[in-house]
Amino acid sequence: LYMLVTLSIPTIIEEVLATLIQYVDTAMVGQLGEQATASVSVSTTVTWLVNSVPHAIGIGVLALIAKAVGSGDKNLVRRISSQAVWMVIGCSIVLGGILLLSPYIPIWMGAEASIQGAAGEYFFIISLPMLFRVSSIVFGAAIRATKDTKTPMLISLGANIINAVLNYALI
Repeated sequence: LYMLVTLSIPTIIEEVLATLIQYVDTAMVGQLGEQATASVSVSTTVTWLVNSVPHAIGIGVLALIAKAVGSGDKNLVRRISSQAVWMVIGCSIVLGGILLLSPYIPIWMGAEASIQGAAGEYFFIISLPMLFRVSSIVFGAAIRATKDTKTPMLISLGANIINAVLNYALI
């Protein structure tokens, strides 16, 4: 039970931080007014959908690496880790292609004409660092599989701080 609690608390904190980052973005953009907030909110569900792909890959990587770590097979851990790198690259390229759809997503989501342009631009901008988003999700899962849940949590904390600072500077 102790190990379960010790491993789960940093993961819970990391999930809270991941949710918090979206609230911080929306709150800071909210200072610009209703239209800006609506523009950000339009793409939220699409962003969740896009993020589900690397999360699914991360779950697979976590399961396979945890099994290899449990059996003491370091060679298998290296092979799976190498495959995870290739999966991150491939997933980033495929999901990065969604950038081409950014002008259409607000239309498909039923956004009012007055915010479609801004919403499309916002989705384009947040989709630019797709490689980093996918890497963070998949590699975080790989690290968690080695019983290190604190490192991904600290990375998430750092990302939140950088996000808030950049939001303040750029919004």
